[in-house]
Amino acid sequence: MCEKILEFAEITDYKVNKNPDNEDGDLAIILSESNTKMDSLKIKLNTFSQIKNSIIQVSKIKNILNKHYNSNSSKFNWNEIDFSLYEPALDSQEINDIFLKYPLASDWLDMNKKKMFFKKRTQK
Repeated sequence: MCEKILEFAEITDYKVNKNPDNEDGDLAIILSESNTKMDSLKIKLNTFSQIKNSIIQVSKIKNILNKHYNSNSSKFNWNEIDFSLYEPALDSQEINDIFLKYPLASDWLDMNKKKMFFKKRTQK
């Protein structure tokens, strides 16, 4: 599923590695429950909201790389990067469009539809 998040975030230059501590890499994108010794971005994929937030976080990688690699930094510590200071490479409409292919997720992320669901549920 982490690889699908990379695809959604339009990150194309990556290597899938099930054991990031055994091979070289710049940044591991791992599930929040996982641990690794290398720099990592931990993502959560248990709910539609967490999936959306993970896409946003991973999408920020492009902007972070553009800023740091364009400033002649050959290597930087990912764990020192404050992701909250960066905008995602995808805008909110592009992120929302991802979920249009998944009606249940799209409905659940729409607060109005979610409220209607709970309202109907409590009326029964």
